[in-house]
Amino acid sequence: MNKRSGDCLEVRVSIVVASYNCLEDIRQTVSLKSRLSAMPIQWVFVDGASVDGTREVISASLNENDVLISEPDNGIYDAWNKGIKAATSPWVIFVGAGDMVNQAWLQFVSTFSRDEKILYGDLEIAGDRKARPKCIRRFSSWEKVIVGMEKRMRMPIVGTAFSSNIFKQYSFDSQFKVIGDWDFMLRARKSFRGLYVGGVVQARMFIGGVSNSKRGLSLKRAEYKMLVKKHGVNIDLSYIVKLNSKIIVSRFGSFYSKLQKVRWSHFIFL
Repeated sequence: MNKRSGDCLEVRVSIVVASYNCLEDIRQTVSLKSRLSAMPIQWVFVDGASVDGTREVISASLNENDVLISEPDNGIYDAWNKGIKAATSPWVIFVGAGDMVNQAWLQFVSTFSRDEKILYGDLEIAGDRKARPKCIRRFSSWEKVIVGMEKRMRMPIVGTAFSSNIFKQYSFDSQFKVIGDWDFMLRARKSFRGLYVGGVVQARMFIGGVSNSKRGLSLKRAEYKMLVKKHGVNIDLSYIVKLNSKIIVSRFGSFYSKLQKVRWSHFIFL
């Protein structure tokens, strides 16, 4: 059972949501917040000074323990760092605007009392809110994750629960715009132990956002180079092939079928 403070359940989970001019997505988040209103959760919204009504929708949904920070930021990882500083709970969970967190997962995290400092399960991937989820992405044990992290990001960030103690030692590097979570995990894995809760879907993540835009794909390629330089990792070649194929499609569209015949080695940058 959750501990009680006075007549209220102790808030043991803070959910950090970064937003910027995403009115329709933030309405989905506020709807989720309403459905979870019976649970003792602190919501921390970090809005990059939206001008489309996003900030106003968030503001109208706030409860006593919730926080809204609305000011220009330097990308999602800068926003998350601000959210971390505002969060007051033992556990911190990051979600994107519009993503969904599983109530059963929040209940599990709220009552968790073992020594592990990072909790993660499986992730539901969806193309859009009207279609059925595309798949459930299943992950691996912590032992496999920390070894495989040298080659690719082996665990989800959306919905994963981090002990607030981690952020006394580490923060996100805001030089990264799309793969800062990978950089963060390459550092944090050295000091903290995680637990994979297999068979439990922690969240539903919708495909989209900066990382899948044309600009995001180009940023990702540049940031892979930054990651190699910073950590000396040997990124999985399939990551590079997949990324370059997406860039080609975004730039040349109908010419992709012809370019498929070209040897991928011509496009590898590492």
